[in-house]
Formats: sequence, structure tokens, C-alpha cells
Amino acid sequence: MWAKSVLVGCGFQKCDFGILYVCNYGPGGNVNGPGEKGPDYPYETGVQASACPGKETDGLCDCGGLVCLSKGVFDLKTCSCKCKYDKDYFKKPDCAVDCSKAKDNEFVCTEYSPEDKMCKPSYSNVPFQYCPIKCGLCPKGSGPPPKPEQPCTGMDKCKIGSSCLTLGQTIKENGNTCFCKKVGYKIISGCQPEGMELPEAEEDQEGQCPKGNCKKGDICVSPGETKNIGKGESCTCSVTTFSDMQMLSLRCQQEITVEGKRSIKDTFESHVKSRR
Repeated sequence: MWAKSVLVGCGFQKCDFGILYVCNYGPGGNVNGPGEKGPDYPYETGVQASACPGKETDGLCDCGGLVCLSKGVFDLKTCSCKCKYDKDYFKKPDCAVDCSKAKDNEFVCTEYSPEDKMCKPSYSNVPFQYCPIKCGLCPKGSGPPPKPEQPCTGMDKCKIGSSCLTLGQTIKENGNTCFCKKVGYKIISGCQPEGMELPEAEEDQEGQCPKGNCKKGDICVSPGETKNIGKGESCTCSVTTFSDMQMLSLRCQQEITVEGKRSIKDTFESHVKSRR
């Protein structure tokens, strides 16, 4: 047993010449040879229990049986463990693996090493640092539950495969450029080979109300805009996008006076402008 050993495991095997005993200490000791730091001893010189002030029993350091797991480093002075790997699935105080939070690194565990060769003893850090589930520290199916997929809805979003794009956003996927754009009053999306020009907004004919706007007489009102069009009347234009169509809506309010009494006249118009 060596001064910093906190774990020991022993076994034996009956042989022709007798019984052979083997013990494994953790951390091990007596590994320094001549010319190095000198041999490790099963003790450290100094005042009895001085390495653990305030944490001794009968002159011996007593940390309540705390053992650092997952290659954690034991600090005798504070009776605490410092986890070797900066992962949120190591629990205090002993650096045990919390399988409810464990998560494999997809690149290391799947793409870089599709087989189990990275789980062999020669890669002793991999089970703790990258692949706690694949290498068997945690059972399959461990880890936090998958986050519910957020719905890709709204006037400014397009869903392409598993991606949700906002208006004006493009992404590269399988050699294509995928886009979400507003062309005129329509919101369109799709994927085109890289290098091809994306669709541009439709040009408005001179003297006409631009497409994608509401019209009240000769006055145009842009989506989201509230405009005073005269005679105490104001109108608000809005665009609502459904799963397969868009609706252009115009709501107007006018203040009128009848026999000295003031009241509000409310009108509402809506038109389906396109199917997607």
C-alpha cells in the first residue's frame, strides 16, 4: 500500500508451484526506479496527520471514505476530488458519472471510430471524456431526453428538411444552397445547386401599387404599416401565412359624427393572394 493509494483489489490463482496473489493499487506506487525520484514509500514523512488539518481520526487522515472516480484527483488537505475532465455529467463530490446527463461525442464515437476500438484500455480517456455510453460507463439510452422540436411557423420562417430558416437566411446542404426569401408578397423556399442565382423580388410596375401591399383607393399601405388616408380614416395592412396560402388583410377605422355623436366605423377586407 502506498501513501496516496485509496483503492485496492486483489486476486489469486492456483498454480503448479502454489498460489499466486496479485493486488492492484489505485493510485499505484513504487514505480520510480534508480536515477529517477527514488522509490515510493507507503507513507510520507512529517508530523502525524499534518496533511489533513482538522480531518483526522485517532491520528490518521479521515475523509469519510471518499474515493475519487473517473480519474479524479484526490486532495487530502481538503478531502475533495477535482474531476479530471470538464464535463457536466461528472457529479460531486466523487466525480462519479451521472448517466442522466451523459452524452457521447458524435464525431469521436460515431464518425471517427464507428467500431469500439476507441473503448480499449489504450485509449483510457475516451470512455470518460468522449464516449461514456458507447464504452459502457452508462447503459444505452442514457442521457437527457431529446429537446422537443420547436415548430417552424410564422410569417418569417421556412422549413427545409430538419432546418428552420428565417427570411433572408441561406444554408449550405449537400452541395446546394437552401434559401428562404420573400418574392413580392410570396414567401418561397427551396434548394438550388451552388452558383445558381437565387430568385429575386418581382419588380413593381411604375404607377401601380407594389405587389405585397394593401390598396385603399389610390393609396398603398405596406404590411405592418398603419397609414392615415384622409377624412379621419386610418388603415392597417397585414399578411398572414398559413400552411399552403397567404392572406393579405386591410383593416380600416374611420371616426364619424352623426347628429353630434362621434362613433367609429370599422371595415375589414381580406384576400387570399397566393398558394404555396
